[in-house]
Amino acid sequence: MPTEPGSSRLPEPIDAFMRVAPIELQRAPIIALHTGPCQADILRLPWSAYDGSAITLRQGKSARGGRLAPMGHDPCTRALRRMLDGMERRSPLILTTKTDRAFRKRYFARLWEEATESVVGSIALPGLDETAALHIQ
Repeated sequence: MPTEPGSSRLPEPIDAFMRVAPIELQRAPIIALHTGPCQADILRLPWSAYDGSAITLRQGKSARGGRLAPMGHDPCTRALRRMLDGMERRSPLILTTKTDRAFRKRYFARLWEEATESVVGSIALPGLDETAALHIQ
């Protein structure tokens, strides 16, 4: 069931994920849904990129031919600002493990897979005969 703009209800797959994922993992899809960077950019997103109203970052995947990618400036939604403003800044990075360390790609992938596997079997999207998988590219 799609949500209406401004609704606090999450789509079923995301809501199910949020119920089982640890808090440090729940923050990744919120950032991804509200700004759109790839997983690698989310995992290395520093607090300095957030100015209280927007996130400014250079997306690594868009750099080509040795040139730096242009800086992106994404205004934050109210939900994203609420999450970021409510977080304690215990690291230079926004997303950290429960021990306040940077996520390693493999560790994040393992936690993500564990959380999604526990909910995917119960999620069916309208019009599809198979269950849905959650991904951050």
